[in-house]
Amino acid sequence: LKNLISDLSDEFDFHVCPIRFGGTMHKLYKNPLKWPKILKYFRKSASTARQQFQEDNYDLIWAHWWLPPGVIASRLARKTKCPLMVTCHGTDAFMLRDIPLLRPVANRVFSTAEVVNVVSKYMASITTTDSVVLNMPYNQEIFNYSGEEKDDRYLICPSAFIKRKNIDLLIKAVSDIPEIHLKVYGSGILKDHLEYMATGVDNVEVLPPLDQQGLAEEYKKAGAVILPSIGEGFGLTLPEGAACGCFTLATYDGGMVEIVEQTGGINFPHDTSGEEIKKAIRKYLEMLPVDREKIAESARVYSREKIIPHYKEILHNLTKKKPAREV
Repeated sequence: LKNLISDLSDEFDFHVCPIRFGGTMHKLYKNPLKWPKILKYFRKSASTARQQFQEDNYDLIWAHWWLPPGVIASRLARKTKCPLMVTCHGTDAFMLRDIPLLRPVANRVFSTAEVVNVVSKYMASITTTDSVVLNMPYNQEIFNYSGEEKDDRYLICPSAFIKRKNIDLLIKAVSDIPEIHLKVYGSGILKDHLEYMATGVDNVEVLPPLDQQGLAEEYKKAGAVILPSIGEGFGLTLPEGAACGCFTLATYDGGMVEIVEQTGGINFPHDTSGEEIKKAIRKYLEMLPVDREKIAESARVYSREKIIPHYKEILHNLTKKKPAREV
């Protein structure tokens, strides 16, 4: 989100109001018994939003995630007549698929918004058919391919170390394919467990996360980028890697499906044994050599140079109307 704001700041002035849950949203999602706590959060966040809005004459409210920021922002937008844009990223959209009771609340938010933005076609299918599909773009000045020499058998996986990312299944699968070398970059609550799994496995490394520049350098060395997770609204690591000439492998789930189709990679079914991951990796090895220039070119549709002009057009159209000052 910071990168997106930076890309748009040459024409727009943003003030970020911290209406967010972070990890708390995921905890509530998994444990409905804790849902009553959301009421306290809403009251506090709604007050924060009103105070923020009173400080300046804003032309637009842009909520990221329909729940909870979108609910709060939609109430503020209705009261102030300020245009509202809502962007759904992933977990918030998957909640509509998994918890149908939330649909009326979401529809209220979407009907208030002038524009509903989702990051993939799949997200559009489970939110609203009137949504605008625009992904969070990668920086083509950092992630690009210039014919660098690659190790076809080096697989890279940048990821959060949480359960739904299925890094444990990936490590298990790669341990049975000695000709492959896997590097997993990231951090999270499963860090110790994943490091323990990789102990004694010669072809697997579990490493700390990298900044964008460091990540791009590794992509340019790697033969393929793999994302075995489920519940991904988009999966930005896939187009980042593809832009650097990496072959793409990912679970057949969420927004990753369309990225893999666009870049000519391999989707594999989710299973709990890692066998499907092994099959996909072996299929990739059979396909070598691959056209890396073609892969990099196919990923450009997800780059800043392609996506940001569309965001600017939407924002210019929405900010023509000044909001009322009553709060």
